[in-house]
Amino acid sequence: MQSGSTSDLDSKWRGKRVVLVPGVGWDSNPLAPEARGHYKILGGVKGAPCGTLSEYVAVEEKQVVLCPGYLSQSEAAAFPLAGLTAYRALFTKGGVKSGSKILITGIGGGVGLAALLLAVSAGAEVYVTSSSEQKIERAKKLGAKDGILYTVENWSRELKKRSGELDVVLDSAGGDIVSQATPLLKQGGTIVTYGMTLGPKTYFTMQAVLKVLSPSHPKFFRRPALAVGVGCVRGADGRISTLRGARWGVPRNSSSCVNSSRRKGFRSRD
Repeated sequence: MQSGSTSDLDSKWRGKRVVLVPGVGWDSNPLAPEARGHYKILGGVKGAPCGTLSEYVAVEEKQVVLCPGYLSQSEAAAFPLAGLTAYRALFTKGGVKSGSKILITGIGGGVGLAALLLAVSAGAEVYVTSSSEQKIERAKKLGAKDGILYTVENWSRELKKRSGELDVVLDSAGGDIVSQATPLLKQGGTIVTYGMTLGPKTYFTMQAVLKVLSPSHPKFFRRPALAVGVGCVRGADGRISTLRGARWGVPRNSSSCVNSSRRKGFRSRD
């Protein structure tokens, strides 16, 4: 690496192996870029036209970090974009941990392969799909538990027979992945999608939504604030609130929220 004109930068960076941070406009917030519309990938958009397929590229100092000695040149070039995408998809968004069962669709791309290696290293049980038997076999050699061709009819049903219910589905294609993956997921499972190979639209079903939102365990009915009737909520102090914000001092043993509301002249518009 060559640095800018100051002696401090020269002594800090000149001749060092570095990893390029390709994202611009995302500094410290783990959830999302700090300013809407300001995040860009070097060379990927008009706002960051400086690409990296060149001998030299000029970037700000904050866009480089020292390269660990155990990374090869190829690994150091590939990991900052594909590897970081895979890491966030798995661990930040998917919550993958040791023992998790996950599916990576369309194995063979850079992010998918990085996700496979990271997930296996973390102790997850990984399944894959592909249109190629060769890619599935290669994925197994890299640590995948099993794989299936997504070109076969009812592939998700067949995969479920082998895998059981999954914790996370990691997808790069979009399209109808929600309807295909929902039957594979356990209650509260997660679909993480980071691409749109099949198009920019992904369709959600109510089955997928309810798989996350339906409370069925008794502990959910011991929450400090619990909906007990149409249009109102009982707080920890036993007082009743309508969705319009009114509150009354209704005893905890009140027969029902709706009846209590009627005594005060409240009518639900629903």
